[in-house]
Order: sequence, then C-alpha cells, then structure tokens
Amino acid sequence: MPENNIKSLGSYEFFGEFSSNKENNEDRFPGVLRYSPYNGLRLSYSQSDDKSPIECKRLFGVLNNGQLCTLIGPFDLSSGTSYYGKFLTRSGEHGVRYALFGGFIEEDDLIEYCDFTFNGMQEFMRPQGFINYEDFKDGVIEKSQGHDWEVEVRNKATFSHVNESLSNLIYSKDKGALADFKSGYNKVKEKHPDATFLLRNNLSFFFRFRKKVNVVTEEAILDTIKITSLFSILIAKPVFPEEINLKFTHESKRNLAVLYSLNLEQTTIDLAQEKISHHFTPLNWQDLNFEKTLNKWLDIEDAYKVISIAYRYETGSSTLNEVYGEIILYATLMEDINKSLGGKKDEKYEKPLRQYASLNLTSSLVNLFSKYNSENLGENIATLRNELAHINRHKTLINKLNINDYIKVAGTLKIIVTSHLLHQLDISMENIHKYQDRIIPSY
Repeated sequence: MPENNIKSLGSYEFFGEFSSNKENNEDRFPGVLRYSPYNGLRLSYSQSDDKSPIECKRLFGVLNNGQLCTLIGPFDLSSGTSYYGKFLTRSGEHGVRYALFGGFIEEDDLIEYCDFTFNGMQEFMRPQGFINYEDFKDGVIEKSQGHDWEVEVRNKATFSHVNESLSNLIYSKDKGALADFKSGYNKVKEKHPDATFLLRNNLSFFFRFRKKVNVVTEEAILDTIKITSLFSILIAKPVFPEEINLKFTHESKRNLAVLYSLNLEQTTIDLAQEKISHHFTPLNWQDLNFEKTLNKWLDIEDAYKVISIAYRYETGSSTLNEVYGEIILYATLMEDINKSLGGKKDEKYEKPLRQYASLNLTSSLVNLFSKYNSENLGENIATLRNELAHINRHKTLINKLNINDYIKVAGTLKIIVTSHLLHQLDISMENIHKYQDRIIPSY
C-alpha cells in the first residue's frame, strides 16, 4: 500500500484545471477542490468559455501539484451564478461523490484489488506501544476468504538506509557485548558485500480486499465501507475507511488514492479521532475468527444497517427526544430478537436479556428501575416503551426517569441488540460479555 498521505479525516485543498474529456481538454476550466470530513468534497469552479461543460458524469483534472485526478459526479454546473459582461461567466460550487488521485479513470475501468485502513486500525491489530517487537512481513500475513471475495492482512513500513552506520545506532552499557555486536556486523558485511541494510522507522497494517470478479470504482468503495462498518460495531465508536487505494487492472494505471464525501457531525469526527487502547477496546483482533466473522457479516450486513449506522455516526450526546426514539427502536428490535430465539410474546424483552446480558449489565438495569418500582426488567421495558409510543397510554414511568436514566436504558437495549448481532457473527459469549462490560461505563 503506497503512502498517499490522503486520509478521510484530514482536510485538503487543491487548485487545478478540469475537463470533461481526458483526451481533449478544450473545455477545461479552473477550479478548487476542497475536502473535509465535515463538508465532504466540494468543487468551486469558474467558467468563462462557452466550450466549458455544463452536464457530465466525470471531470478529469490536472492539479497544481502535478497530479492527475478524476472526479466522479454526476455534475450539473448550470446551477452556478451567471454574469453577463464582456464575457459570459458562470461560477459556483458543486458536490463531488468521489475523487481519485493519480490518474484518469473511466466508468468501466475495472479494479483488481482495494487496499484500505480504518481509523484506530493499528491499535486494534496490535498494541502500538509494543510495535517494535513485531517483525515486518513482506507479503500476506493472514488471509480470509468468502464465496466471491478474499481479504489479506498485510504490513507496510518505512525504512532508512544505514549500512555501515548501523553499528553506530546501537548502544549498550555492556562494552564487551557492544564490541561483539559491531564485530559480528562487520563480519556479515564482509561476507555479503552487496547487501543493503535498512532501519525500520515504522510498521503498520492494512487490508487488501479483492473480489473474484473485478469490479468498478463505486462497488469497490461501497465494499470497503461495508467492511469498516463491522469494525465500528466491534470497537463501539465511529469508524470509517481512513486510507483507500484502488489498483486498476490496466497496467498503466497505478494505485489511486480515494476520497469520498463523509459529511459528518463535528462531534462524530472528534469521537472517530479519539485514541483507543488495544487492551481496553470492547473487542480486538485477537478476539476474532475474522474469516467466519466477515463471512457472516457480509451475508447479513444489510439487515443490520440500523445498528451499524448507530455506531458509525455516534455523536456522544443525545437530546431527550432522541433518546425516546432510541428506546422505542431498540425495544422493537428486541421483539424481533425474541421471535428468532423462539420466545413467547409475554417474554419479548425478558428472554433477550436472559440470553445475552452479562451479570454486570443486568445488575446495572435492575438497579436503575429498582429506584422506582419492584417490577421485573421485562415489565419495566414494556411499560416504558408503550408509554413513549402511545399517546393515550397512562404514564406511570415516563415522568419518573431523568435524562441519565433514559440514556442508560437506551444504551443497555442497544447493547442487547448488538450482542444478538455479535452472536450471529460467531463471537463467543465470553467475548460478548467482555464487550458489554467494557461498554457499560460509557452509558
């Protein structure tokens, strides 16, 4: 995976000339391409030539850093502001779905594979404080396969040349040991005079994803978003593709870096950029049978979009009205879970709790409701859900709970629904309970 220095949670601005035809740029016009995770991709343009394109699907640009890029629309530049003077000029700003940096790409150009990372990936894979203990492996570290796809875990690293100076970079208070090290290194150099030695500066991990049938740009990006959505659930925080590089089948096209419009709330961006700890994430790489988990996820991902979106676009704060809606939503999902578990109608909330909740999670919810009544958990959830959902229902609980209580109830129901999903992904109950116990404090 090349170092492209283009990350989805960064901000960028490029000046360039853009055209609707990569072979003939007679309709070119100047513009500024801006990107931020908050505003997404936006093209500010100015056209003063009647040859300039008004409607097109793609724009091909040459940026002021000498790089080629492809902007994927569609584009309708007629909505800009027009000025009539000596020349007709039209200027404005237009949204861009995807931007590819490094070449001109047509709609039917096929992709061999996609390299990507996600925010928090390095700490999720290995504790970064101990990364120097990891060997650099050139090639595939681990491979997972499905019926029409495969994912490889790979390393990337940067190095600096050292050769004769390597022994100068090593120090030990044991003078004898240090002398033996330098002597041994000199003997290796004498035996292998043409060998080049490099000092590793950093080491990181990335995924290489490929389909058995080559795909076009949009499908590759959407597949990447699906996979990173899984990690958002596993880490329980907003997760997005951080770096995406597409390798096209045409040999003349190198790996192209990708940006796409996220349009996130600032609080979601802040949560996504928070550092995580390998040892305290709800789940990390060592807890997974990744091939099983990803196979299951790609089969059922569409049915669990509500959950994946809830984690990906978390803001860290909620209004009372939003929490009301979350309680109704997750209680309704628990009813479906109860049916899938073969539960009876009168245990629609109790059975999912018995099936999945850890002792800590159950105790937390029992302690909350015990302040107000002696009903069991299923009855309290049913009462609260019905009082929120039905206008004419008599209010016995709704006026007793405070905002923190509501947040805790909504968070607990969300954890139960998530636990059902994790069970579908073949994650053990031991790890599901670990997941729950590490999330509870955040609610």
